[in-house]
Amino acid sequence: TTDGTITESRTLEAGGNIGLTTNTGAITTNAAAKAGTDLTLNTTNGDITTNGTLDAGEDIALLTTKGNISGNGAQTAGQDLIWQARSGDLTVNGKLKAGRYLTLTTDKGKITTTAQGELASDEAMNVTTGEGDINLNADATSGGLLNIEASRQGNITSAAGTLLSSTGSNANIYTNQGNVNLYDVYALKDAAAGTKDGSVTIHKIDGE
Repeated sequence: TTDGTITESRTLEAGGNIGLTTNTGAITTNAAAKAGTDLTLNTTNGDITTNGTLDAGEDIALLTTKGNISGNGAQTAGQDLIWQARSGDLTVNGKLKAGRYLTLTTDKGKITTTAQGELASDEAMNVTTGEGDINLNADATSGGLLNIEASRQGNITSAAGTLLSSTGSNANIYTNQGNVNLYDVYALKDAAAGTKDGSVTIHKIDGE
């Protein structure tokens, strides 16, 4: 659709691609969606909310220029899983699993995972804000590089009992301005956490 909201309450299934796109308006899925290749939800100005599971044989992409993204069901991509907002918050309420790369990024907004919002990728994982806090309340496990960063400003926290880990490479956690307060961090190679302007508190960090 060119303009207007999109609300999908029926199960969607296709052997190829599934795409829901609008220039102005929110996108909401209330049932499962399964694509053989790519699954894309894209709005220029509006929120994206998924209340059912999303599955794709290749890539899942949730994209908004101005709006929030909320995932309330599990999402599984055979290759890349991307959430991207230029201005808006990202809230993960269901497990995200990528067979290759997992990317959560917003330039101006917060990123929050709830206790049900586990993050997992077979290769690299990037969780980044330009200006905004990153609050992780579930495990994040990357098979490759784990990069968690607030490039200009933002606090980075992980809840008690959680583990942020790279099982195959490095873990880098950094904010330019803000505090870093983490529970457990592990990397097969180097594990590092820091801030240019703020404090760093870590329960346990383990790397080479």
